[in-house]
Amino acid sequence: MIEPALSVRGLQKSYGDHQVLYGMDLEVAGGATLGLVGPNGVGKTTCLRCITGLVHPDAGSIHIAGIDARREPVKARRALSYLPGEASVYRWMRGNEFLRFGLGFHADIDDAFVRRCLDAFELPIDARLRSYSSGQKQMLALTVALGPRVPLYILDEPEKALDASKRHALRDLLRELRQRGSALLISSHHISELEQLTNDHAFLSRGRVLEGDEVDAMLARLALRLRVRLAEGVALPDLATTVTRLQDGSDWILEATSSEEAREVAMALLAHGALRLEVGAASLHDVYEDLYVRQGSAPR
Repeated sequence: MIEPALSVRGLQKSYGDHQVLYGMDLEVAGGATLGLVGPNGVGKTTCLRCITGLVHPDAGSIHIAGIDARREPVKARRALSYLPGEASVYRWMRGNEFLRFGLGFHADIDDAFVRRCLDAFELPIDARLRSYSSGQKQMLALTVALGPRVPLYILDEPEKALDASKRHALRDLLRELRQRGSALLISSHHISELEQLTNDHAFLSRGRVLEGDEVDAMLARLALRLRVRLAEGVALPDLATTVTRLQDGSDWILEATSSEEAREVAMALLAHGALRLEVGAASLHDVYEDLYVRQGSAPR
């Protein structure tokens, strides 16, 4: 049996009387990219810090490439590379000095991949870091995080301060890491970023990851939701009383009770001259909005 790159079971963490994580379970297989989804304060950063050994959990188990991170923290730490959400650099160093310093904490460095990062990010590697922009500092920190050859990469807000071309370059680099079998755990509260970077998602709500059946039920309900734009001043046509109106105006959000009813409503709206109509599988943005905005599944 192949060990997952990351396995977390029953993770709990409190700060004084404030409990942040309530028995969190998480697993990432080699070659997979998992996105941690949730607003600020829901426990994403605490979870990552527990996995990386920066914070000691109160209970639960953490295994990284089969290594028990609570019993062998140093050995486990060598099996991962971490980009913190607030990556900092020494401003007096030059770019190449910081690169050597950061990569020096790992024994196995992929020099060719480091060069590809530097080429893709177009960094002034000989310049002092005080002259770097915020985006350049982030790209240098990314190069340090992605350069080691490890089973697991943990990235917190990796696209922060990057422009569009450099975001595309980062996605290509992450794709190469996945193709060689490494796992990526990515945290961000920017939904568009997670949609582009990840192929699976763990939804955090009140200090735990939602179970698969909870997510499946939510996705099934959201698949019955219709988003429609009508011309200004045009009212909705007569619809069945079972159709729920979640938002009104020129942009409407409606929710049907079955796929048949959703299809009938869609046909009626198209015949009514809808300017735009969306129905079907929910986007990550729809899930986020429903879970954290409409239902209010915020931190405790």
